[in-house]
Amino acid sequence: MNIVKLTTFVMSALGMVLGHSADVPDLTGTYDLATLTPLQRPAAFGSNQFLSTDEAEAIRHADARRKAQDSVASDPNRDAPPVGGDGSPGAAGNVGGYNAFWIDNGNSTFQVDGKFRTSIITLPENGRRPELTSAGKKRGQSVTRTIGPIRARLGGPPKWKRADTDHTTTWS
Repeated sequence: MNIVKLTTFVMSALGMVLGHSADVPDLTGTYDLATLTPLQRPAAFGSNQFLSTDEAEAIRHADARRKAQDSVASDPNRDAPPVGGDGSPGAAGNVGGYNAFWIDNGNSTFQVDGKFRTSIITLPENGRRPELTSAGKKRGQSVTRTIGPIRARLGGPPKWKRADTDHTTTWS
């Protein structure tokens, strides 16, 4: 019984410290943010905010097929990828990248109020990030101007991004 009282006291005190009250939801915890729902709405969906159940299921099945294909063992006797990449899109930088074992993009799209969304972004209505304001663009240019001199002092881009004369990459 004492443990229950202590737990209640600690939780109440923690709620006061964190600023939670009866009318403010407690959102503390661990969340799994892996989802097949993209941040920005793909142009193919236009102004459509929601997917049908069939469309959401088709996305899930296509992703499962791609993951199964990506999990097939690589041929150890294959040739190296072409210089500059193989032309495939994605986060691998267009150079073939590492395998998908380390990437958890979830296995389904998510629902809000029982509807499958076409993007995580809800405002503006087109589900896409708005264009930067002139102040935002100026800040971006400022960061670029700051990084340039730092790279110059360090001798250019990181060694692992420089190509040797024989078109191999130096890893250090």
